[in-house]
Amino acid sequence: MNFSKGDLHFQRPTERGIVLRPLEAPGRRSLLANHLDFGLVQVGTAPTASGGVTAPPADALVSATIQQDTSAGRFTITDLLVFDIIEADPSEVLVHHKGKVFGLVLASRSDGSAPVAVTTDQAVAAVVKFTAPTDATGERFTATLEFTGDQWPRAFDLSITAHVVAFDLGVSWSLANPFGILKNHKSVSD
Repeated sequence: MNFSKGDLHFQRPTERGIVLRPLEAPGRRSLLANHLDFGLVQVGTAPTASGGVTAPPADALVSATIQQDTSAGRFTITDLLVFDIIEADPSEVLVHHKGKVFGLVLASRSDGSAPVAVTTDQAVAAVVKFTAPTDATGERFTATLEFTGDQWPRAFDLSITAHVVAFDLGVSWSLANPFGILKNHKSVSD
């Protein structure tokens, strides 16, 4: 059963023991990344990144797919994660924070090959792996991580970017001018 008071909507606790709280609390929206940026990726490596939807519009069976992939299949979904969203005690948070504090507790995990059940009081995330080519330098790859729910009015799209570079590990560094600060320099006149 749902209750409404002004702009706040409350729901009875579920069998998972979640306390009464606003369904669209402001702090919930930033619990998962809304885009995946792999940054600079070393050639031949396979880093992972994750992002997802923290405020599902309805209970649904949710799927995640890679769309508009310029990397020819180098972006792949390795895991689909469903989280319960819990309200944390603000006194337990290391950084002083005003307002409600929310956290994620892993509820289920799959390989992403089949849809997962997600309710409005949960969050869903995908773990994406980028397999960098072994011979590329300076290339930029993009894609879209698309979440769709059978009961959702629209899909949720997260952008994905990765830049492949070759790092020259043989570079040696030296002072560019005589006025630089030397490490462990102990001059008393400075």
